Amino acid sequence: MPNKQKVAIEEKVEYVRAYLRGEITQGRISKAAGVSLASVQVWIKRYKAEGVDGFYTGKGNKVYAPKTKTMAVLDYLSGKGSQTDICQKYKIRSKT
Repeated sequence: MPNKQKVAIEEKVEYVRAYLRGEITQGRISKAAGVSLASVQVWIKRYKAEGVDGFYTGKGNKVYAPKTKTMAVLDYLSGKGSQTDICQKYKIRSKT
């Protein structure tokens, strides 16, 4: 099994920005960076939700305030957006 390549934060940000400008596909980023397509998709979601700061994180799970979680659930249940849209709105990293 090949080792995963560690990609510098600056490189991730540049790849994501190039993707958002329509200059490169997710598949090309995956091949160029030596990571899975799923990893690239996580980078894009994180950047859209949190900007560059989303890449500077500590270890472990992010903790959300109960109010934030409640508001996100209520928005979703009332049809105010897709799960992905609501996660972006409330800066929630994972749909799970």
